[in-house]
Amino acid sequence: MKFQLCVAGGTFDHLHVGHKAFITNALSYTQKLLLGVTSDGFVWEKVAKEEIQPYKTRRSTLEKLIKEKGWQDRIEIAPIHSNSIPKIWEDLPIEAIIASENTLPGAESIRSIRKKYAKPLPIIVLPLLTTSDGKLLSSTRIRTGEISQNIPAGHILYITQDLRQKLSLPFGTLVGDLASWLKNNPIDPEKVATVGDAISDTFNLLGISRKLSVVDLHIARKEAFHSLRDHNFIGNEIVYIVDNPAGTITPALASTLEHVFRANSKDHIIVQIRGEEDLSVLPLILCAPIGFTIFYGQPGNGIVVTHVNQDNKKKAYGFIRKFQAKRVL
Repeated sequence: MKFQLCVAGGTFDHLHVGHKAFITNALSYTQKLLLGVTSDGFVWEKVAKEEIQPYKTRRSTLEKLIKEKGWQDRIEIAPIHSNSIPKIWEDLPIEAIIASENTLPGAESIRSIRKKYAKPLPIIVLPLLTTSDGKLLSSTRIRTGEISQNIPAGHILYITQDLRQKLSLPFGTLVGDLASWLKNNPIDPEKVATVGDAISDTFNLLGISRKLSVVDLHIARKEAFHSLRDHNFIGNEIVYIVDNPAGTITPALASTLEHVFRANSKDHIIVQIRGEEDLSVLPLILCAPIGFTIFYGQPGNGIVVTHVNQDNKKKAYGFIRKFQAKRVL
């Protein structure tokens, strides 16, 4: 059965392949789709809701997809402000509600409200996509950093000379005076990571707490500390020791960073690398939840501030894909 007019809705945050599949599938059931997008004021009970993109951004991304697919005549968008169909659509001859397993409660609420005034609408429930771990793909998992583009499992990644030159450029914003920058840009200690011994020690001396420190006991590739005791850490941190030779990203480093964030611990974590931590910024960007801020030193230039967002995750993954990968025997 194909309807003439159906309605669907959602937050459509950090538009991903699951959203695209849902819209494509929905259009196979209806000639025209009314697509409601949750307004900024109606984003409720969402995990990491402070990292949800603004309505304007979410709508713009959807409009771009619609244009790319040539769906302009088949999809109409409007903001959702409550558990009801937007007023501009109330008098339209809507024939059915299309929902996913995640949006089914909202669809049932709409049907419950609508049946007081009109004929109850049938609900078509479309399946959700799953990721490689067997769990459902969702924007919440993307926002919290649980899923993103993955580093090839079981491979050591080796940097190439071309990449070395590109990665010598700051991956973020260069900051000269850290204290002044922090004064003008308040940070959440639970969403901060430092990479490098100099920047980590600077944070310690300034008394700035954070979630994660990645160190290798060297500064500018010269031994600067004999052990973590020589650093100005408090001493109650949880420490992971990882082997990661210079110029590489090892499976051990990648899996350790993934574990740090999935464990959801409140403790300050130190990842001490035996080898070199320079390239750990890349897997850290992929593993950290959206909304995190990473500080690392740029030799001869200053401190780089990198914000973990979808754009930087994609950029980091783009670099990762250009490494030479060799399977661990």
